[in-house]
This record gives sequence, C-alpha cells and structure tokens, in this order.
Amino acid sequence: MKIISKYKDFYDYLVGMYGQDPVLVYDRRDGSDAAALTPPAPEQEARSGACVRHALLCVGDECVHLFVGRNQVFSHWNLLDAEDFFELGKLYHYCVGMGEPLEPLAFQNGERYVLLSDLHESWQNLRGENVRAAPEFARLFGAENADVPVLLWQGEAVRRGRYANEVAATVWCNPCLQRLGVYLDADWVWRTLSQFLSDVRARSEMRHEAPDRDKIVNKGFDERVSFRPKMRK
Repeated sequence: MKIISKYKDFYDYLVGMYGQDPVLVYDRRDGSDAAALTPPAPEQEARSGACVRHALLCVGDECVHLFVGRNQVFSHWNLLDAEDFFELGKLYHYCVGMGEPLEPLAFQNGERYVLLSDLHESWQNLRGENVRAAPEFARLFGAENADVPVLLWQGEAVRRGRYANEVAATVWCNPCLQRLGVYLDADWVWRTLSQFLSDVRARSEMRHEAPDRDKIVNKGFDERVSFRPKMRK
C-alpha cells in the first residue's frame, strides 16, 4: 500500500516492513480535520457516574466500536467480554435512557463505565467483516462514502420537543486516528486497508471492463463470427 498524506499516523511505519505497492494508493490528503472526539459531559457523569460515549470506526470493510472517555479512547477489543456487549437485547442493560438498572461496561484494565450511545438497536449489525453491506451503514455514514477507506462516526442526541430526540451526527472521512487518541493494532489496520483498497480497485475495473463486442474488435477478430479468418500458410 502507498500512502499519500499531509500527516503521519500510528500505522504508517509499516511501509518499511511491507513496502509500497503503487497500485494500492491510500490518499489521505483530503481527509477530515477532526479536532477531537466528544467525551461525556460533566453533568451527565454527575447523574450517571463515570461514562464513555459511543462512536464507530470503519476501517476498510470492518467496524470497530469506540468508547470515548475523558482521558482515553477504548475499542470493543478492550472490553472484558465483547461477545456479551454484542448480544441481542444487552443494549437495554448498557445504554443510558434505555432501561434500569444500568450495567456498566467492564474493561480489561479493571475500569467500568456507563455507556452513552445514540445507536440503539443498530449496533448489533455493525460489527466484524463486510459491515458496509449492512443497511445501517448508508444511514449512518452515507452511501456516497462507500469507497472511503476510513470513516469515523459519532452522534449526540438533541432534544426535539418534549419526548422525541434527534441524533446530530458527525462523520469524518480518512481522519488522523492518533490525533484523536485512537490506537489499534497497527498491523491489523494496514492489512485491512490494503485488502479494502484491493477490493475497491477490482470493483472499479469490473465496472469499466470493455463489452464483449469491443473485446472482439480490439483483439482483431471479426465481430460477426467472433474468430479470425484462417490465415494463409
């Protein structure tokens, strides 16, 4: 993979290990300038205790759930039991405003946080591979961003009337992850991005593939009979 960028990110050093592939180009020059992810508000923590805000990171075709705290950004790989987090119905135990009593998320470092999430029922479908095929992807990230290698989503509920909330979301395209405090396994990021860029290139080549008729003519065949006339010896 070849990276074209105005900034350095935490996985860039792997170019020295894997080398540059000029065919697979990750162009970050027009990436979003994300200043920071939004941590929990002090008044929310005063009501609910130590909290983390939910965010989503798409790296290639895979989705990572992020939990933004005051001093650290966790991923779902840092959870003590990630499978329990994704289990259908568990969101009512974890989400503020979705039910009582709340069950804080337990992390491998021993810390526990109440989850502030605006994803609700969407998150069970947004995990693992091929996440861009999920209907929730277009709704959250935008269908126009289907081929953007790295996408970051964070929403915040905004009160609209007495009972209804509307989620005001921000989507960043190809942001600098280390600037946001997001650190994942660098080798995983590199390999996932390389595979995604390869898949995007393959789909693009298929879309622009010449019709059979043009192929016949370009190869010197007679389009009426699809083969060259016999050559004289």
